[in-house]
Amino acid sequence: MKSIISFLISLLLFFSFSLFADSFVFDNPDEYTIEVFDGDSLIYDQHDRSIYLDRNPKTNYFIVRVDKFTTPINLVLNTSLNEQFYTGGCNYSFTLSKKNGWAFEGSDFPCTKGQDHLKVDAPLFIIRNDSIDPSDPTKKEINVYPAIAATKNGFTADNQRGFLYPGDTRPITEDNIILINLGIKRGSNIQLGFFDPGIPGYIVCGDDVMPYTGRYTFTLTKDKKCIIAKNINQVKAY
Repeated sequence: MKSIISFLISLLLFFSFSLFADSFVFDNPDEYTIEVFDGDSLIYDQHDRSIYLDRNPKTNYFIVRVDKFTTPINLVLNTSLNEQFYTGGCNYSFTLSKKNGWAFEGSDFPCTKGQDHLKVDAPLFIIRNDSIDPSDPTKKEINVYPAIAATKNGFTADNQRGFLYPGDTRPITEDNIILINLGIKRGSNIQLGFFDPGIPGYIVCGDDVMPYTGRYTFTLTKDKKCIIAKNINQVKAY
């Protein structure tokens, strides 16, 4: 009996601690070598095309380094180590390629704000989970996966690279592995949505497909609806 109780306590502690794990998603079609450090400790050094990495942080900062990119990338990013109330962790999503440049998005404070160094003609669709309502004591925000379709309502859920937690944002560029698999390129049809495994089902953005051009943000609201907004501020020249 004692061993069972001990096992259950250990399991509870594991899941409680894992709840605060930070994560990285990389769309890396040109297979650049990417280094990720937790403080001074190297935790990732590979060149895979599609990467998901999670980590319970040991220090207050991560370093992301891509030395062979056109202009070397060397970023210092906040971790969620001292912000244990922030249950989603600091979740960073990167896209980088010779064709389009690079960008990343992150979670809300205390995480580091994203950057956009994409080429001016590169489409950028940003998908954001804003389902949290700080004034709602029931805490009915939901964890979802981004969903992408090339035909109306023909969604594929991106469920291999972690949840999109409340406060998280991800860039969807041509270098996204699901867009590549679905054959979605500039000007072709696309539809975005959110997959809620608790229903299960999709929360759809828009009534139909739209051209994959320009820059838009797709936001999941606290009412569990999706709002599409065109981004007025265009990216700086790459």
